[in-house]
Amino acid sequence: MINKLSAHLAKKFINQNEINPENFELYHYGLFIIISEAFLGLYCLLIGIALNIIIQSIVFYFTFFILHRFAGGFHAKTEMHCQIITLSSFLLSLIGIKYSVHCSMNILITSFLLCCILLLIFAPADVPQKELDKQEKRRFKLLTLLVLTILSSVLFVLFKCQIDSTIISSIIIGTLLETISVLFGRLLNYKLL
Repeated sequence: MINKLSAHLAKKFINQNEINPENFELYHYGLFIIISEAFLGLYCLLIGIALNIIIQSIVFYFTFFILHRFAGGFHAKTEMHCQIITLSSFLLSLIGIKYSVHCSMNILITSFLLCCILLLIFAPADVPQKELDKQEKRRFKLLTLLVLTILSSVLFVLFKCQIDSTIISSIIIGTLLETISVLFGRLLNYKLL
């Protein structure tokens, strides 16, 4: 669906002479990414509204996607599978955030630290269609480390300021989902070790 919409928009830009036909693939891909992320952001926001955790859903979304941008992760074989897996995992994550008030902060912090260690070991997770060279892997690993450092600092400040625990858990669960994505991505591409 999103693939067809982005292709349609790219063709429309070509027909209106706004882009060069030689750049169709580039614009198609760029539009696909923009529409996908906007759709998922809207989905998170709507679930957040339904669960009465609007700020938490936004924090979760940005945490996951900032990490996912550099750490990589699981990629489904088809757009339909990707959407089903992503929408389901987002829904379960947001429900987890809603009910995280019943979870011990020690468990949440320990989970976050474990996720950081796993991401630093296994990220970035590339895909067979676009394997990263050594230099790219090093760059993405450093960027993942930078994002994790920033998230850790934000968590520390939020914890010290005694901010609502569901906002803290939004960052932790976003990090947990990205860790799962990286591990599955590596496992399914036979690159876990």
